[in-house]
Amino acid sequence: MPTCLLDPEKNKNIISDEDIPNELKMSIIEKNQSSLRKKEESKKEKDMIQLKIFYNGNDRTLSLHNKTTIEEATKAAAELFEISHQFERSCYQLRNFQIYYEIPQDSLAGKEDQTLSSLNYYSPKSLMLETRAPDQEFLENRTGYVSIRKLDPETLKFTSIAYACVDHNTRLIDLKNIIEEKLKIPVEKQRLVAEQYPPETRTREVTGDEKLLQYDLSIEEGTKIYVEESKSPESELKVVAEIKRLKNSITISYNIPPETKQNNKLLVDKTITLEKFRGMLQPLVGLSHDDFKIFRGVHQHKTELSSDNEALKDLYIHDNCPIFIEKGRAMKSGEVRISVQLFEPFKQDDKTDYLKDLFEVIIDENTSVPSFKEILAEKLKAEKNIEVSATHIRLRDMISKTPNTIYHAQSSIKDNFKWKYGDKVVALQILSEPEPLITANTVTPFLQKWNPDKYTADEKFELTLSKDMPLSDLKAELSTISGIPSENIGLARGQGWLTPSALEIPNLVWDRPNYYSNGPSPISMSPLYLRDSELLLFRDNTLPLKELTTEERNALRKKEASSRRGNEEKALTINVN
Repeated sequence: MPTCLLDPEKNKNIISDEDIPNELKMSIIEKNQSSLRKKEESKKEKDMIQLKIFYNGNDRTLSLHNKTTIEEATKAAAELFEISHQFERSCYQLRNFQIYYEIPQDSLAGKEDQTLSSLNYYSPKSLMLETRAPDQEFLENRTGYVSIRKLDPETLKFTSIAYACVDHNTRLIDLKNIIEEKLKIPVEKQRLVAEQYPPETRTREVTGDEKLLQYDLSIEEGTKIYVEESKSPESELKVVAEIKRLKNSITISYNIPPETKQNNKLLVDKTITLEKFRGMLQPLVGLSHDDFKIFRGVHQHKTELSSDNEALKDLYIHDNCPIFIEKGRAMKSGEVRISVQLFEPFKQDDKTDYLKDLFEVIIDENTSVPSFKEILAEKLKAEKNIEVSATHIRLRDMISKTPNTIYHAQSSIKDNFKWKYGDKVVALQILSEPEPLITANTVTPFLQKWNPDKYTADEKFELTLSKDMPLSDLKAELSTISGIPSENIGLARGQGWLTPSALEIPNLVWDRPNYYSNGPSPISMSPLYLRDSELLLFRDNTLPLKELTTEERNALRKKEASSRRGNEEKALTINVN
C-alpha cells in the first residue's frame, strides 16, 4: 500500500467565506473577469481574418470574422472603397489576387454562400475587387494575365489599371488594341514600357507591332506594362521616372515621442540618405534636428541609426518597416552609444544589486580603451560624485547581466563591439589598485577557495594570468596564495561568475582530466578553458567533506534560498481531495 506523504495534523484549517475580507473578494472577482475578457478577446482575434483588398491600383485592409460569407465580404469591400452606390451588385465581385505579380486569378462568383474559413483563407489573404460596366463582362477565369497601368499626362501618376491575357499567338498590336479599348489611348499614340522580375534590370520600351509578345518580346504572365500617351515616338519617356519613383517608394511606420505605438505612416524614397530622412521627420515629431534618436528593430534587437550619409535601403529600411523615435541626443556617423553600469562583484555578489545603472555615453567608435576610461573617470566625478583614477577602472562586456570579456589597453571601442549588435552595455568596475596590464594574451577569472571540511567558501578574488600559463604554474600560484601544497590543489569550474550553492559545489566536476593531450596544457585550453570573468573554485583535496546533519542541511538550504539572487519564496498550494 502506498505511503501517504501528507500529515493531516499539520494542515491549516480552511478559512471560512465570512473570514475573507470583501476587498480581497472583489479583487479576485475583478481579476477573474479581466482574465475571462482577455480569453474572449484572444479567441475573437484568432477568429478574425485580415483581407488585403486591391482595387484600381490601391489596396486597403479589411478585418472580418472567419465565418463571414463571400457575399458579405464582397459588400464590405465595396463599402470600403465607397463604390456600392456607383455600381449595381451584379457589376462588382471579388476574385483571388496574385500579390507578387499583382494580377487577377480565379473569380469567387458562385461561392457567395461559402465562408472565408470554408475556403481555407487565413491572414493575410489578398483579394481583388473587380468592377464592370453593365454592357461589359468580368475577366475570364484563365491564366496568362498581364497588368497595364496608364500614366496620367497631367499628374504624371498612374491613375488607371487594366488587365489582358496573353498567349503564344498574341502580337504587340493585339495588346495595343486591348489598351485602346480599355484605357482609351489611340494605338498610334501609345508608348509601352515592360517590366519583368527582377525589375531593376528588365525595364524596357517595347516596339514592333507584329512581334509576338511571348517569343519575341518576352512578355509573359505577370509582366507589368506601363503606357503613356505620346505625340512622338522620339520624345522623352515620362513613364520611366514614375516607375523608378514607385520602385523606390516605401511606407515607414513611426511613433511620436513619448508614445510608443507606430500609429503614423510616412511614404519616402528608400534611396534618400538618413540625414534627409531625419529632416523629414523633424517637423513631424516636434523636436529639433539633433534631439531625437532613430532606431530600427524591436526590443533588445533595436539598432540606432547614425550613418547620416547612407541611403535608407543600405540601412536595411524596407517597406512597412517600423521605426522607433526616442527623445535624446542623436548619434552621428562613426559614434557609438554605450550604457555604462557599475559592477560591484565583491559587495554583494549573490544579490540583485551587483549592477547599477550609471549613465549613457556617446563617443567616437575609434576611441581607445585608455581614453574611454579617462572620459568615464571625469563623468563619474561630475555626475555621480565618485572620484577615481582612470588607472583604477576595469571595463568589460555585459551580456544579459553577465560579466564577460575584459577590455584590454591596446584595443578601441570599435574592436570590442565588432560582433555585438543591439544595445551596447559596458560594466565599469572600480579597483582598489591600478589595473594589471590586460592584453589579448591574458585572462582574468574570478577565483574562490572552497573549504570542504567546513562547507564554506572564502571571498572571491580576481587574478590576471597569461593564457599560455601551464596548469602546473596556476596551481603553484594558488599554493603561494592559499598555503595549500600545489600537488594537493583540486580545481573545478563554476557556471558563470556567481558562487554556486554550497550544496552543489561538492558535485561539480573536480580535477577534470585532459582528454585531448598527454602533455602540459595551458589554462585557456582543455581541461579548464579559462575565460575572463568566469569562476574557478579550488580546494585542498586532502580535506574530507563534512557530513551535514539533516538540520544543518535544511538550515543551509533555507539560508541560500533567502539570499540567492533572483529567488523568491512562493506560496505552495496543495489541493487534497
